[in-house]
Order: sequence, then structure tokens, then C-alpha cells
Amino acid sequence: MKVVGSVAEMKRLRLGLPEPVGFVPTMGYLHDGHLELVRRAKAENQAVVVSIYVNPMQFGPKEDIARYPRDIPRDLAMLEKVNADAVFVPSDREMYPHGFSTWVDVEKVTERLEGESRPGHFRGVATVCAKLFNIIEPEKAYFGQKDAQQVSVIKRVVADLNMNLDIVVVPTIREPDGLAMSSRNTYLNPEERQAAVVLSRALKLAQKMWSQGESDAHRIRHAMSGSSEAGPLGGAGRAVEVDETYFGNLPAHKAPIRKSRTGRVAQGPSFKRGILSLVERGGEVRSFYVEGTKAEDVAKIVRENVAKESHLNTDEHRMYWKVGEDFASHDKVNHSKKEYGRYEGGREKGRLITTNTVESFFSVFKRGMRGVYQQCGEKHLHRYVAEFDFRHNARQSLGVTDQQRTSRAVMGGKGKRLTYETVA
Repeated sequence: MKVVGSVAEMKRLRLGLPEPVGFVPTMGYLHDGHLELVRRAKAENQAVVVSIYVNPMQFGPKEDIARYPRDIPRDLAMLEKVNADAVFVPSDREMYPHGFSTWVDVEKVTERLEGESRPGHFRGVATVCAKLFNIIEPEKAYFGQKDAQQVSVIKRVVADLNMNLDIVVVPTIREPDGLAMSSRNTYLNPEERQAAVVLSRALKLAQKMWSQGESDAHRIRHAMSGSSEAGPLGGAGRAVEVDETYFGNLPAHKAPIRKSRTGRVAQGPSFKRGILSLVERGGEVRSFYVEGTKAEDVAKIVRENVAKESHLNTDEHRMYWKVGEDFASHDKVNHSKKEYGRYEGGREKGRLITTNTVESFFSVFKRGMRGVYQQCGEKHLHRYVAEFDFRHNARQSLGVTDQQRTSRAVMGGKGKRLTYETVA
């Protein structure tokens, strides 16, 4: 693997590379997302060039260029392992010599989203990419789907300036919990890191709703905003109680047909609507309407909404056994033996194991539904559940004032609507 730092050296090296040449531009501090770009380029080209350059022209005056993570020796070692052929590591003086005064300024596509909040950012991105394309002359250049607006800008540059190369977009590589890999993830503290996964959860929810036939953009946005209000519940040393309950009756065409030994139609949970709730003890609740409480569905919800460092408290239902292995501990209370709580390690310093908090929430929910609303169709059950979540999460014991509660309620309606057609 050749490593060069000057434009002249890179151009000389380029003459000796076998065709076709693939190119992966990076700002360094590489991760598996970058390496996947290199692997894709290696699979489609005879030679691959990678650039490592923290471009000052795409940073604003108050942005993070000074603390942007850098580790060239580490990056080179990683690129060696994936068989990159050449690495271009230029200096600022090489890229922007004295007297430099030419810019690539893309209009329209840069005027919204990141372009709106970071004036001049995409001018710097477009300019440096145009220079790198001219220096390296690749047949294909590889970018991650994660930077969607950047990809659109680069494609516009290539098309408008009639550049002789193809832009290849590679799917986003994510951490096991769904967070998109990024060099800037190193900025996040443990709490921020836990909260950062909410975006991927919201996007997955939208994708699932669309694939299941939901085409109402307002409903999808509503569901996404509800899924991304906060990070995972719990955390190191925190207990999260998980339990399911059943409410109302399913329509006849959805209710399973079961008969008892006497021939009478059996009643019970199978004929009701399932609600799964997760409560951080001393904190917030998050509830989900689920058509059936299958172990795999419950496990997915729990994994996506509870921090791995938490102590999981449940009853002894088998559907919690497997997912419980993913957390710091999984403590069960045995209701069949009339056990409703105990202290692990003694009452003074021990850890309380109970599901009383989540069961108390269910009690409030059911009394409220029967006493206030009385009737609730399956179509809108998730909205009623969300209301009781809001009440619990905005309660006075959490320090929420009447003014704050009102403000949250008002802001919660932003961008949402409920039409007669939706209700009907």
C-alpha cells in the first residue's frame, strides 16, 4: 500500500495503477462504515485509492474542526488490512495553496436540511470532492448512504460538470443497537450514546408501517415522533419493570375460536387487546399496543427501549426469559406463589425486585378507560395508551409543573392532525 502526501506524487502514482480505479474519500478516524466502502470498491475495481483529509473549508467558524478525531497511523493500519492500494493524505497547503480562489457552489439541493443550518458547508464539500476527483481520476467514487444530502450534492456536481465517473452509494453500516457508524460518535457521553439510537428506531418504525400498507404520512410522522421522544429507559443501576395486560375485546373476526371442555367459548387474554408497558422505576413509562404478545415481538420492543445496563424486572412468563439474558440482570417475581416483591441482598442495601410499579400503571389505565372513556375501538387504542403514558410521564412527582405539562401537551400536537376521516 502506497501512502503519498502531495498532489504531484498522487498523479504520478495514479499513472501506474491498473484500471479501473475506485476512490473512497474520507476525513479519517475510520470505522467499519468506511471499510465497507473500501471492500465494495475492491470488489468492483482493479485498484482502490483512499483519501484522508479533514477539509477545513466545510467547517464553519464555530464548528468542531479543532477537536475532530484524528489518528493517521491507526487509519493506515486499518486500510492495510482491507488491501487498499494507495492512500492520499494531503496537507491544507497542498489542497488550498496560496492564492486559491475557485469554488464549486451548488444551488437548490443545498438550501435545506444541513445546508440551511451550516452555511458554506456544502460549498466546501463540493469543492474538495471536485479537486479530489480531478487529482485521482477514478472511474467510480464511493459514498455512504448515511450522508444522504451530501450524496445528492456530489451527484449534482458530477452531472452538471460532466465529470467522467460514477457515484456509488453504499448502504449505511450500523452499530448492533442501530446507531449509524460515524467518526463523531466519539463525542457522545454514555447518556447521549443511549439517546442517539432513537432516530434509527423511528426510521425502522416508518419503514415497517409503510411495508404493512400504511400510506398516511401524518400517521407515520405521528408514530415516528412518539418513538423518538427519548432514549432507552433505565441504565446502569436502574430497574425497568416490564409486564403485559389485556383490555377490551377483539372483534369477532379477529378473536381466536377456542372452546372449553364443556363446549362453551373460552374467554381470556386471547380475546382481548394486548398492551405491553415498560416502566423505569422512579421515571417514565413507555407502552405499546400489540395484537399478540408473542415472545419475539415482546423481545424486540424490550431490546429497542431498555438500556442493556438495566436490571429487568418481570413476572415468570416464559416470553421474558430469553430477552432477559441481554441485560445486567433479569429478576422475576413469582405471582403464582403470591410473591409481589423482595429485596435481593437484604432490605437495607439490597435491590428491590417487583413489578408493582407497572401493575399500578395498568390499574390507573384500566380505571381511567372504563370510568372516563368507556368505549374504545381497536383503531385508536394506541392513542388512548399514549395519553396515559403522557399523564404518568408528566406527573408532579417527577418535578413537572402545570405550566410545563401544558407546554408539553401543546407542543405534542405540533405537525399532527386528527380529521373526521381519520376518526371514522
